[in-house]
Amino acid sequence: MLVFSQNLSRSLSRAIAMAEQQSYQCATPEHVLLALLDDPDAIPVLLACNVDLEKLRSAVLASMPHWPYTQDEGEPDDALDFDEPDEALDPEESDDSPDEEEGIPVEHFQVALGRAVDHAKSSGCEEVTSADLLVALLDRPIGKLLNEHGVTRYDATTFICHGTGKDGISKDEQARPRGGNVASRSGAETLSGDIAGSSMSRVQLLNDDYTPMDFVVQVLTEIFELEPEDAERVMLEIHHEGAGACGTFTRDEAEARVAQVMELARRHQHPLRCRVLE
Repeated sequence: MLVFSQNLSRSLSRAIAMAEQQSYQCATPEHVLLALLDDPDAIPVLLACNVDLEKLRSAVLASMPHWPYTQDEGEPDDALDFDEPDEALDPEESDDSPDEEEGIPVEHFQVALGRAVDHAKSSGCEEVTSADLLVALLDRPIGKLLNEHGVTRYDATTFICHGTGKDGISKDEQARPRGGNVASRSGAETLSGDIAGSSMSRVQLLNDDYTPMDFVVQVLTEIFELEPEDAERVMLEIHHEGAGACGTFTRDEAEARVAQVMELARRHQHPLRCRVLE
């Protein structure tokens, strides 16, 4: 059964408590983001994006709606069973806005939470984390505020998918030239070896939890010139095995194709990664 992580449950409880203290009858994405600024799973992602947490906190507080509104009868209740997100969420019902005389329209936090739950389901995860919810907020209106403070979907998901802690790929590390070799989220080591003098090099794509399958197929057909059937097969291999072979090229050509993949992935805000093998 899909569950919320302990840290996410605590952050959601803090967000709801903040909303109640301010006389809101539903927590907003702003309340959730404020709670995530003290979340042990979200903080490393934000720091990897070079965020000044206190400046972001001040900006979120300044952007809070000034007039809370009364929750309509048909809107979802804030009291969630954090162990059973499947039954608790109905994002389609959460877009209702109050009449102007009741206050300004406020988005319900469950819209973003529903996106995080959908992502976890599609990725085959058993747990929804605070980092998942942070990424989901980037797709909501509050994402613009996060972007203004240096948080992009590409930077956040790259850090989440390709290692955390001292081995994580921070925003600064992404900007450094890395060649064709990168580490996967699963912890598989990069097999570079002494391939500078090799006549041919293999290229692999690495699996992650955020890049859509159809985008991987697009990369395989457009950059590695695979037939659609072969691209589909390699994509499934990447998904199930953690990595898949894209072809064998001269070293220069292999690195050129890796650079194309990285550029296309960044343009589409996906954390897709390649590596060059001997």
